[in-house]
Amino acid sequence: MALGYNIAMKKLFKAFSIVFILVFFSIFGYYYHMQEKLIFMCKRLAHHHEYAFETPFEEVHLTHENGETINGIHFFHKNPKGVIYYLHGQGNHLDHWGKRAEEYVAFGYDVFVIDYRGFGKSTDNLTEKNLMTDSLMGYQYLKERYNENEIVLHGVSLGTAMASFVASHHNPKMCILVSPYFNMIETAHYNKPVLPRFVLRVILKYHLRTDTWIGNCKCPLYIFHGTKDRLIPYAQSEMIMASLEDTRVSPTLYTLEDCGHNHVHKNVEYLAQVKKLLE
Repeated sequence: MALGYNIAMKKLFKAFSIVFILVFFSIFGYYYHMQEKLIFMCKRLAHHHEYAFETPFEEVHLTHENGETINGIHFFHKNPKGVIYYLHGQGNHLDHWGKRAEEYVAFGYDVFVIDYRGFGKSTDNLTEKNLMTDSLMGYQYLKERYNENEIVLHGVSLGTAMASFVASHHNPKMCILVSPYFNMIETAHYNKPVLPRFVLRVILKYHLRTDTWIGNCKCPLYIFHGTKDRLIPYAQSEMIMASLEDTRVSPTLYTLEDCGHNHVHKNVEYLAQVKKLLE
């Protein structure tokens, strides 16, 4: 009886192990192949699409050495104090983000915003390296037209990693991060706690290490984060602040009480503080 019981248990354990492995690799495969859609939620625009904004603007096409292009919108103020380089978040394209960026002209600045490759009219070739090189190319475009001390970096959500990366390579007037994340591993684990961090390190093609780049920021750094952010928790800004304690970077964290992820740009305290910073 004992022998038969042991054989049955071994078969059951083997069957359970096979099912567990199949389920694990199914989940592994799903998130690996779907991560671009889950992280970026890119939307494309036809190349003949015509933008319509209330503020005077110029459509810009920047070309990489390999011929791939990034599409941008350059808004103009009558008497600009400088330019805001607006690095946008996930989803949509410049038809949406242009309207959001356009609002910052009211602070007395020109505004420049790009679609990274994979978004809008830009070449459809999304990689982490391309996100960074696109952001650097946009900054170089501005350096050729403005003094560097007139350039304000402004990263929003997904774009905070790119803003941190650019700030680590250049020296703009200041860098403003809105709802930043520590890195994509921490953010993915928060949103998908079923996936352990060691699994995420393997399957994620996009680590977006804000925590690594931000320590090399040479300009004044200002962080805004809502306490009711359900996509990127406020705790991630606290983690960024803690990581900078032993560096030369002296950031300021503005806590937006009861503010969620998608409503920071309408928050009265946020608008008041940004206006002061940009005066």
